[in-house]
Formats: sequence, structure tokens, C-alpha cells
Amino acid sequence: MTARALESASLDLATPEHYERHGYPHPEWTWVRQHDPVFWYDRPNVDPFWAITKHADIIKIGKQPELFLNAPRLAVFTRDLPPPEEGTSRHLLNMDPPDHGRYRKVTSQLVHAARDSRHGRQGRARHARGARRGGRRSTTAISSATSRPRSRSR
Repeated sequence: MTARALESASLDLATPEHYERHGYPHPEWTWVRQHDPVFWYDRPNVDPFWAITKHADIIKIGKQPELFLNAPRLAVFTRDLPPPEEGTSRHLLNMDPPDHGRYRKVTSQLVHAARDSRHGRQGRARHARGARRGGRRSTTAISSATSRPRSRSR
């Protein structure tokens, strides 16, 4: 694959044609993260969105549900491929309080119960050791493309 010149005006993060020709847009996301980590993506065939590419920014936004909404969009769709009907794709990533907290609590209990039954005492001990060390994990490029500012009319 030959290197493509990247600039903000010509970045393609969402079209099926780009994915077909070039695969996942890793170079584009890297460029955005390095040059414009809070990037307004506005293209003719996609509803505009903010691409938030730095982990710290995503965490900061995620802790302000009174200012930023995750619902109703779960993903970015081109206008020629309509999204699923609203309410048919419920997921923790597109829920806001109070639903998010309730669903997360149930999900967390199920995940921990499954982990404990699979790994028993040794698994719980390993998990506790990791938590004491700060539970440091590697992160990958994350886009909070579906979050948007809350309407001021509320």
C-alpha cells in the first residue's frame, strides 16, 4: 500500500468506499490524534460528529453526562445506509444516566460472577493484585464519535 497524503479537509473516516479501498483508516485516526485530537468531522454523506481521539478527553467527556449525550447514536452511518430504528440497538455505549448506571450494575455483576466461577480463588487473587498495581492496561485509538453536546433546551 502506498502512503497517502493526509490533511483534515480530505480525511475519510467513515465511508464504505474508503474501507473497501484502504481497509480500516488507521493512518487517518493517527493523523487526527496527532494533529487535531478533538476533530469536527463534517462530510457530505455523513451526519457530522466530533471525533474525540485522546483517552483523557474521552474520560473527561464521559464523566459529564449532564453536558454530553451518547444516545441515540451507537455508530456513524453514511446517509445512504440508514441506521437501525431508534431504540432497537440498546448498548452501554449509547446509554446515558440513569439507564447506563442500572444496566452497568447488572452487567458488572454478571461479568464478575462468570469470572469468579471460571477462575475461582486464584482468578480473584490475580484480579486483586492487578488492581493494587493500578491495573495499568494498554489502550488503543478510541473515538467517541457518537457523543454530542446536550441540547441547551433541556
